[in-house]
Amino acid sequence: RATCPLDRSGEPRITFVDRAGNAMRFEKCVGRIFAAAGQADPYRTGAVPSGDLQMPAVEVLEPSHGNKD
Repeated sequence: RATCPLDRSGEPRITFVDRAGNAMRFEKCVGRIFAAAGQADPYRTGAVPSGDLQMPAVEVLEPSHGNKD
C-alpha cells in the first residue's frame, strides 16, 4: 500500500504507513535491489549508494489509531 507521488523537484517519493513491520519489509526490499545490482545493502552496511542506483526518497507515516489506512 505504498504510494509514489512526485516531489516538487519531479523526483518520486515512496510513502507508506509504518505498521506491522512495513518499514522492515521496505528496507529488506531495497537491500535486495541493491544486492541484485552488485552494490552493498545501504540499510545493513551503512554504505553510501554509488553508481546509477540511488536511494529513493522515503516518507514513513505513523499509523492513525482507528483508521485502517
